Amino acid sequence: MELKLNLEIENLYGGDGNLRYIDVREVKLKRTKSKKTKKSTTGVESDSGVEEEQYETKKVEIQTFKLDDGKPVYRFGGVHGKLWGHLKASGKMLADLGVEGFDSKAFVDRMMMTININPVNVVINDFEALQVAEIPQITAGISRALIIQKFDYTPKCKIELTLIFPEMYKVRVLEMLKHAETTAGMNKRRATLKVLNREIFGED
Repeated sequence: MELKLNLEIENLYGGDGNLRYIDVREVKLKRTKSKKTKKSTTGVESDSGVEEEQYETKKVEIQTFKLDDGKPVYRFGGVHGKLWGHLKASGKMLADLGVEGFDSKAFVDRMMMTININPVNVVINDFEALQVAEIPQITAGISRALIIQKFDYTPKCKIELTLIFPEMYKVRVLEMLKHAETTAGMNKRRATLKVLNREIFGED
């Protein structure tokens, strides 16, 4: 069967290998040169100083969206797309919670292989202007250095998708969708979603 979804998504982050670069000016050297003088006629000393700063401009990468005529493009759909992965994670959480109908994580894996989402790549027409977020991250390895990654994100957007799945799984798919509204996911696990067409749940 097919289930049409109208979704509102908050804090959708770009990435997936799409990069843009900005020039950032950094201070490399900052110092003050002081000079002391003394008037021979009065013997009064005075100090004066000159501040010196040296800058370096470098390219900084921002993980962003693929764009289509200025509009973000995001891989929501398809098997293993972002929404598909978010639903799968929700199904496994329901299995961990012992919710009826979600007997095991292996069952969720098998069920998800019967679910598809169209279209694969969605051009987001309805979105709030992209903003830049800085996210601290600890690198792997012995040094475990702290780095700052920059991302483009949209605070809010709306999209339409179609879920395709066997009718026998309808109740479980709706359960996963409802649970997906309560957790963050997709890129950087910061996006949250809300199903706008509540009638699919039997709600007004």
